Amino acid sequence: MIKCNFFSGLLFFLLFNALVYAESFENNSFKTSFCTLLKQEIMKRNSLYYNSEIIVDFLYIPKKLEQVELKISSLELKIPSRLTNVIGKLVVPTFVDGKKNNVIVSVKIIKDIVVASANIKKYDIISSDKICIKKYDLSSVPSNVILDPATIIDKESVTNISKDTIVLDWMIRNVTLGKKDSDVQIVAKTGDVTVKCTGKLLQDSSINNYVWVQNPKSKKKLKGILVDSKTVIVDVLE
Repeated sequence: MIKCNFFSGLLFFLLFNALVYAESFENNSFKTSFCTLLKQEIMKRNSLYYNSEIIVDFLYIPKKLEQVELKISSLELKIPSRLTNVIGKLVVPTFVDGKKNNVIVSVKIIKDIVVASANIKKYDIISSDKICIKKYDLSSVPSNVILDPATIIDKESVTNISKDTIVLDWMIRNVTLGKKDSDVQIVAKTGDVTVKCTGKLLQDSSINNYVWVQNPKSKKKLKGILVDSKTVIVDVLE
């Protein structure tokens, strides 16, 4: 009985140490250290990649590096600074203890982006129940996707957006408060003199944007800033 317990204890000890060694080897392996550094470099290149899932698949590793055990401090990656697109196939100059090797990887970046959760009609006001977040591989979507849903709440669509469609920045604009052909007050300032008259808005516009208006008497077109739905300020009344 004592002999059996001795061998059982010895077997447990050997298995435990083997697992600890294997875990230590895995944590300090080339692949683990490489992925850690590469993900850090990718996030430095573009703040867009923060809070993203970064997937690295190895396409080529020099055989001498495949099973090497090393500390992350002995590994250095030198991705050219001019390289801004790090999605897809990437050749990474890799230095281990100062010796250069090229490692080839495929990089995928999975990110939350805004998608229509219901059909959105042209000129609809965007509310939280009309949009949702879904994960996409950034290599498969346009660059002008919307990442933060809060940035488009209470804005309006400029086109029909079908349910499950990825929302792009050109599809959304600030709410149009100035409507084409509506009457507005034209306020012109020159020095200490202020002149006001009624004019016609020649385009749809949101607040704080430049617009064209027309003086109904002179028929001249003036350019100014729409400060509210009924007021346009111009520098000089022509």
